[in-house]
Amino acid sequence: MTDEHLAETQHRTLESALLLLRTGFRREGAELFAELCAELGLAPPKGQPGRRELRNVRAKIGKRLNTFQRVLMFALIFAVFCVLILPFWIYVDRGTWRGGEPPGAASVTLECDSPVDGITQHRERNVVRGLTLHCGSEDPEQRSTLETEPTRVDCPEGSAVIGFEGREGDLVDQIRPICADAPPHQETLSGGRNGFRDLCPSGTRVSGVELRVREDRIHGLRMLCALAPR
Repeated sequence: MTDEHLAETQHRTLESALLLLRTGFRREGAELFAELCAELGLAPPKGQPGRRELRNVRAKIGKRLNTFQRVLMFALIFAVFCVLILPFWIYVDRGTWRGGEPPGAASVTLECDSPVDGITQHRERNVVRGLTLHCGSEDPEQRSTLETEPTRVDCPEGSAVIGFEGREGDLVDQIRPICADAPPHQETLSGGRNGFRDLCPSGTRVSGVELRVREDRIHGLRMLCALAPR
């Protein structure tokens, strides 16, 4: 039995005892009151219960009810925290690695606090040598290793990057963003052995990327997805 149900039962027992006392069943009422006192850990009165005993019993039952209400309130606050706040701090979905995994490659992580709304890739000799993430109104975080001709692709205003598509082999040959609520790209990508198209899970958007870099080339890439702001 929960504390709430127990306190309600004890309250009904008290009312029953008082009703018996008021209607002339003093012995039965006194016995019921004494049983309730024992259950609450209070000393039973000698003879008929007086105002002091009644006040002590009511205070004990009320304290138990108040304790349950406080526990319930903290439980509700904790549930709201876990459902609405905590996921924004800890949830990160890591996508599939694209490209290769050469020995000795350095790991680089680029992350944005605000939604990624575009990228700039730096390509030379048909491979990606650098990558820039555009983090809304913030300064872009980037890994640009060569002064190559950049190709910038931005999402429409109010949209955000929800995935990437590109070409891969032993290296990342080409990459471009997939924007939420935007028409698909019409241009065909070239290079690499395979094409790829990766989307974040529903309700999330790209928050960053992890890179494998060696000799000024991006050998591997996978996207990081976080919950979209509400």
